[in-house]
Amino acid sequence: MISMTDDAAIASALQKPLHPELLDLIRRRRAILGDDMPFAEMAHFVVVEPGDTIDATEAVIRWPIRPNPDCGLPQWEWVLVHEGVCYETVFVLSDDGYAVVLFVQIADGMDPELMGMLRAFCT
Repeated sequence: MISMTDDAAIASALQKPLHPELLDLIRRRRAILGDDMPFAEMAHFVVVEPGDTIDATEAVIRWPIRPNPDCGLPQWEWVLVHEGVCYETVFVLSDDGYAVVLFVQIADGMDPELMGMLRAFCT
């Protein structure tokens, strides 16, 4: 799992051997946020990798990923698929717009429960 909570962590992640389209997506999402505030006050990006579990991801983002047991709906805002690269999902955690963005790679060894949920709720 690659956790990015500031611009230094993003710069480090962009040096990793990830799919070129995923690297470009991370760059574009960071650029959308602008520079008016420090990244740490706006968002937390996480790349979920093969072998990472839902429980481990929830521990890193400190937010539930599984659907709400009362209504059966997930707490994310939306899920997009970037074919052959990743699923992208956003959790807005506060009224000021602070968000967690998960980039869940499409690869062998991914958590089957997580991948099934993302496929089921993908827009």
